[in-house]
Parts: sequence; structure tokens; C-alpha cells
Amino acid sequence: MEALRQFAQPVPTYGRKNMTDASQSPETTKKPSGTATTAEKKAAMESFLIARGIDPEIAHKLGLRGSENRINFAYVKNGKLVYWKWRGIQEKSFGCQPGQTPFFWNFDVIHDKTINQPLLITEGELDCVVAVQCGHIRSISVPNGSQGEGAKLSYIDEVESVLSKEREIICAFDDDEKGNDLLQAFSKRFNRVRIRWIKYPHGCKDLNDVLKNHGPETVREIIQKSPVCHFSGVYTMNHLTPTPYQKPFEIGIQGFEDHMKIRLGDFSIWTGIPSSGKSSFLNDVVCRLNKDHQLKTAFASFEQHPTQDHQRALRTWHGEKLVKDMTREEIAKADEWINQAFRFIYPSENDCVTLSWILERAASCVIREDSKIIVIDPWNEIEHDRPRDMTLTEYVSSAIRELKRFAKKYQVHVAVVAHPAKMQRGLNGEIPVPTLYDISDSAHFYNKADLGVVVHRNKDGKSFVQIAKSRYHTEIGKPGIVDVSYDLTTARFQQVDNDVLRSKKKW
Repeated sequence: MEALRQFAQPVPTYGRKNMTDASQSPETTKKPSGTATTAEKKAAMESFLIARGIDPEIAHKLGLRGSENRINFAYVKNGKLVYWKWRGIQEKSFGCQPGQTPFFWNFDVIHDKTINQPLLITEGELDCVVAVQCGHIRSISVPNGSQGEGAKLSYIDEVESVLSKEREIICAFDDDEKGNDLLQAFSKRFNRVRIRWIKYPHGCKDLNDVLKNHGPETVREIIQKSPVCHFSGVYTMNHLTPTPYQKPFEIGIQGFEDHMKIRLGDFSIWTGIPSSGKSSFLNDVVCRLNKDHQLKTAFASFEQHPTQDHQRALRTWHGEKLVKDMTREEIAKADEWINQAFRFIYPSENDCVTLSWILERAASCVIREDSKIIVIDPWNEIEHDRPRDMTLTEYVSSAIRELKRFAKKYQVHVAVVAHPAKMQRGLNGEIPVPTLYDISDSAHFYNKADLGVVVHRNKDGKSFVQIAKSRYHTEIGKPGIVDVSYDLTTARFQQVDNDVLRSKKKW
């Protein structure tokens, strides 16, 4: 314990000349007469901590201070106090000084390699105090809890190179949906085999619960026995990392409710003969998903130029009119939405656009920009770097496996547009409706897809969308056909008639 107390030094203090608002302890800030004394504030904080089984002396040495109905947490970096964050004592409310760039709490232990312990990261400061109190000195806390799925975790950026060299990182996040989201986010940023996670006893959701209900020995035990997120071999259910449930998203077009939903973590294939509207339909779908569910999309499109084709189509969709009929204000609003909702993976003249090149940039869009849908359009324009000793079928199988692995790892939806092989017109002059088996290069596009979509337009101009493959009927819908029409002036599809759903048997 003496070593702990030497490590947990008091909050740095500075002379009045160099003092900023952040460096001034909240408990010593001058208050109007009639408010609680410093001793009363300290007593209120100590009572709160003792009720949770936390040693007030250790908490004080780690930078906790009592003020009016709240506890203040000192955020110290490189030995200097940067800002204060607080939480309410009577109610669970949080706040911090405005204009501050968040960073890990207890930051300086990240660089302290004299402590022979793996780095432990908690979801809150009090759980970090518990870990230190129970002997795990090298513990830090995220600065703002779990921000839910899609959080950018910008506070990692400045220490990512250091954390990437850690042999092990123990994630002691809350045992709830947001805590699982945070665990998945850290697993994405760092090699999963180095991430360990805390499995709590029944009825406990964090380290503080374990301390109160089971004592410090159990806290030490569950930290020591924390399982890794992933290892090869056979698993029991208890060894599998908990994953948040990915709800399927309605695409927002009437007639598709029972036939097609988009789910993160899935891989979909979209096909149709040239000029059938497959890219336009997919564009409509991702625009609706952003409008209704705030899902962002990264386009890797090689037949549509971002500042020409994409910009025009997206402006039209947002303004619900052709660009030539839009006012400057309407165009400006559309462009603001485009900049917020979409990213464009576009090669320079010197880039060799291989699948690896695309996925590297797609990973950046996911991690840095919070993109949830990756569109590759079309598959046929990728520079396929196939080894000489690999058949085309084997290569496509391997490539699709990479795409599915990417979707699962980052919990995003990967949609690939692929042209069918050239099809001959029938005796009636019609080009037959392509199937997923007709896609150039391999039948694996049908076999391995979670969702398969065919968009077709007859020679008389009538269009329909066929959901030809759905791996999870109860989750993302059953195969079927919806007759649709396309409004060029709004860039939207709609069902032609509520009663035109046709059974798959008619194919």
C-alpha cells in the first residue's frame, strides 16, 4: 500500500502567477457566504465513496475533490493539471470544463513502464480508483464513458502508437450494451489477441459493484483471470466476447418491409444488366438509411465520378428536384448533407486499385469517419491481383471471404455491385433477367452473399427489384419481387402498386 501511495501523488498545484481555471482546485474556489464549507464538501464526498467501498485517501491522492453536491476529477497530463470533470453526488449527472480536448484519466501511468502490469482501462474514473485501490496501479479511464456504437474515440489518437505496443490491454468496461460497444471499438483499433476483457460475477456490471458485493480479493481475481477477446481453437460460450445485437434497418421503400432490410456485419451483392438502375437503387437505399437511421456511407465507385455523377445524384435526392431547378440555398444545404453523410474512396491516376487498396481506405472511413456502409461499385473495375497458381473461382472465393471478414470485424455493411456476364437477347428481343449465378467470374457471389439483389428493367421500361438471396429470413427478409418505378427528378424508387408482389415461383 505504501508503494501505491507514493505513486498516487496529490494533484499538482501552481503559483498564482501561472494558475488557470483548470489548475485551481474546485474545493478551494471562493464561494459566496452561506454555502457548504470545504470540510463539509469533503465529508459529503467521503461518505459517498465509503458507501461504495472506496478508500477516500486513495481517491484524494488520485485527484478526487469534493465541491458543491459533486465530486471533481482532476485530469492531469505530464504532471500538469489540465482541466476538471465532475459528477453529481445526489444524482448521476456529469460535466466538465468547456473547450477541453478529452484524454485518458490517470494519463501519466500510460508511459510509466516501471510498473510491471498490463494497462487496464475502465469506463469511468471511480472504477479506475477501485482498480488502483485493489493493487492494479497501471489503470486509466476513458474520459467520457461509452459514447455508444460509432464513437470516434479521438482520445486514443495521441497515444495510439504507445498502446499499439502494449503486450496486453485489459478492458474493464461496463457489462451492458454500451460497454460491449466500447469493447468492440477498442478491439477494432488494436489487435484482438492483445485485448482482454473483464467477466463480472452475476449481478455486477462494473468493478465498483464487484468491490461492494464481493470485496477486493474478487476484484483482483477477475482482473488476473480476464480472458482474451479472441484465440484460435474451441470455445465455450463464456469465452466468446459479447457482441451487441445488430438490428436490421428498414430501407424506407414501401413494399420491401418483408423482403429486404440492411444489417451491419452483412455482405450483399447487387446486380443487373447495364442501365437497369442497380447503382441508382443502391444510392436511393443508402440515402434513405442516412435520413432515417443516420448511417453514413463510403463509396468506392469507379464508374461514377464523385464531383460529377455522385454529387449530381445526391443533390437531386436531397433537394427532391433536378439540380438545374434548385436554388443556391438548396444546393448549399444538399452539399452540407453530402459532406456530413458520405465519404468517397477515389484513386489518383497512379493508384493501382486492388481489393487491398480499397479495404485499407475503407477501414480509415470506418475508424475515422464512422462510416457504416461500404459500397464497392462495380466489382468488375477492380484490379484483381490474382496469383498465377490460383484459379479465378478460387480467387473470387478468397476475395469475398476478405469482404465478409471486413464486414464482421468492423460491424459494417459491405455492398458490392457486380455486372453479369454478357447476356444474349431472346427470340422476343428481351434480355433475360440475370441471376446471381450469372455474375461474371464466379457462382460464389450467390453462395457467399448474405443478401442478393437483382434490379431489372424490361424493354417496355417497367422495372422491378428481386431479392434473390436472403440468408436470414427472420432478420433481413424473405426472397421476393417488388415492381418499382424510378422518378428521375427526385432520384427515388417507389413501389408501383401494393398488390404487385409476385412469388418467386414465377421465375
